[in-house]
Amino acid sequence: MKHKKLLFVVGIISIGTFVFFSQSSRNEVFTQIKQVDTAYSSAVFGFTVNPPQDFVLNEGYLNQTLGPGSEIPGVAFQVSETFTKGTNLSPDSFISIEKLFDVDCDPSLFGADEIVSESVVLGSNTFTKVISQEAGAGNLYSETVYVSEQGDACYAARLSVHTTALANYDAGSIREYDISKLEKVFEETVSSLTFK
Repeated sequence: MKHKKLLFVVGIISIGTFVFFSQSSRNEVFTQIKQVDTAYSSAVFGFTVNPPQDFVLNEGYLNQTLGPGSEIPGVAFQVSETFTKGTNLSPDSFISIEKLFDVDCDPSLFGADEIVSESVVLGSNTFTKVISQEAGAGNLYSETVYVSEQGDACYAARLSVHTTALANYDAGSIREYDISKLEKVFEETVSSLTFK
């Protein structure tokens, strides 16, 4: 009898714990999505931005382009399924805002090996725009990085795009992702940046 009561109590506790953590996880996901549907502000990195709708927020982002010990901190917004579904755009593509302190502000600090470099004004800020690409084994990695000096800090807004070759798939099974649409969304995001 005692064993039955004990099993009953353990069962109730287990169900309660499952419901609690399921609800907590669900709320966490909803909070993430809600945060990136409106203006996002980072007190840690000192900026406000209007990220693309439905992109997934990653506040624990570290850019590792320069290797171990040279990680660049920031905030990332992973590309949404509306861009990747049925296309050759990989879901690990993202937009990030990164920040370094007390440095001579230069795109090379953010691992940008330039193919094209130019000065541009987006929103209320002036940026150095750098584009780079790297290919290998049916994959193409493209990055567009906008770098801006703000006081004693150097910021980078990065669009990191990972695509796979259409030749890797059966004919007609996927299509080329909408490059111009993603680039437009990125420029709108960068244009909305304000620094504190």
